[in-house]
Amino acid sequence: MSNKKTNKEDKVNKDSFFYKYKNDSKYNAKAQLIFYVVFIIFVVIYLNFSRVGKNYDYNNITNKNYNNKTEETNLFDVISDNYNYKVSVSGVLKNNNINYIYSGKRSGENTTIDRNVNNKLDYFYKISDEYYVKNDDEYKFIDSSLVYDTISYKYLEFDSIMKLLKKASLDHVENTSSGEYNYKYNLLVRDVVKSYNGDDVVSINVHVTDYNLSIDIDYTNLFKIIYNDFSSCKINYLYSDIGKVDKFVIIDNKDIG
Repeated sequence: MSNKKTNKEDKVNKDSFFYKYKNDSKYNAKAQLIFYVVFIIFVVIYLNFSRVGKNYDYNNITNKNYNNKTEETNLFDVISDNYNYKVSVSGVLKNNNINYIYSGKRSGENTTIDRNVNNKLDYFYKISDEYYVKNDDEYKFIDSSLVYDTISYKYLEFDSIMKLLKKASLDHVENTSSGEYNYKYNLLVRDVVKSYNGDDVVSINVHVTDYNLSIDIDYTNLFKIIYNDFSSCKINYLYSDIGKVDKFVIIDNKDIG
C-alpha cells in the first residue's frame, strides 16, 4: 500500500511545473520565454496607459539639430517670437462657405498681418498688443476686431493657441524614424467656456519637425457655442523658418498717427 502511494507521489511530482522547470531544460527555456513575453506586454500596456489623458509636455523633446547632434530642445520657446506663419480658415458661416488666410512674419514684438479674403488683400501690423493700419506714410491705431472681423484673435494668433494647448489633454503621440512627432489632443469645450456643461470636444492635431510646426484644430463644437452663425470651422496653423526670421522694426514711435 505504501509503495503504491510513493509511486503515485513520484508521478505527481514529476508532472508538476516546478519539477519540469528544474529538471527539463527545454521546459525551462519555454517557461522563461513565456515569462519575458508577458512581462514586455505588461510594460508596453502600462507605459501607454500612463501617458493617455495627461497634459503631456511635448515642449521638451529630443530633436535632431542641423549639425546632426541630438540635444534637448524646447520647440515652443524657439518659435515664441520669431517665425513665418500661415493661418488657413475654412468653414460654414450663415450657410455660406468661407475660406480665408492670414499670413506674415514675426520678430520680437513686431508682426505683419496679411489678410486674404476672396483674393482681397488687406495689410495690418501688430506691435506688442497693439494693431495698426498704414495710410499713406502714417500708421493709425485700430482695434483688433478690424483685423479679425469674423473670428477673435484668441483663436488665430500663436500665443493664444499655446494657451488652448495647455488646457488640452493628450490622447496619443507618435514619432517617426526621421524625428517627426505627431500629437493628438482633446480640448473640452467646457474648459474654454466655463458656463457650458457638455462633454463636447475640440480635436487638435500637432505635427512637429525640427524647425516647423503645423497645428490642425476643428473648432466646430466650440464655435457653435460662442458664435451662433457657425455650422463648422477648421483652422490650420503653419509656422516655418522658426528662429530664422531677420529682425525688423515696423514703425518708430514718431511715425505713429
